[in-house]
Amino acid sequence: MGGYQLEVGSYPTSYIPTAGSAVTRNVDSFQNNSLGSYFNTNEGSIYWKYTDNPLLLSTVNINSFGLNEVSGSKYIRYRGNNTNTLIQPVGVANNISLTGTDRHLLSYSVRWDGTNVSVFGDSSLINSESQTDDFNPVSFGHAGTITAYVTTKYEKIIFFPTALTDDECEQLTS
Repeated sequence: MGGYQLEVGSYPTSYIPTAGSAVTRNVDSFQNNSLGSYFNTNEGSIYWKYTDNPLLLSTVNINSFGLNEVSGSKYIRYRGNNTNTLIQPVGVANNISLTGTDRHLLSYSVRWDGTNVSVFGDSSLINSESQTDDFNPVSFGHAGTITAYVTTKYEKIIFFPTALTDDECEQLTS
């Protein structure tokens, strides 16, 4: 019998085929390029929850994740560092900066409905900006051109094909 893998940490890591030789582990990365038919036209919502917020410890700008359109010129991403954290809806709306205690939250919800892009956290609306263009994402993962990406554990990520109500977004982040 074979296929055993011992782990140093308290959680399992992915299998690394070695073919009998030492191999350097690549960075785990998640990407989904098949969301095209999931979201309704020009509306949707996403909720995420971390086990810890990785942006608060970084001195350089890093991307946590984002949603992209086919061209890559329009996306919504969560990015920042230990002094500047924001939801960046490039080509869709103005940036939504997170300040004060809003930067330290472990869960957020972002909704776009064709009129506004809204960010929720800690059971309330943090901020909203007018949506300046249509947004119909087809992929999820690293958004934009920044080269530093986050390493963190997500407890939960949920996509919704529709724009949730304020109450629903507030309940998710409570």
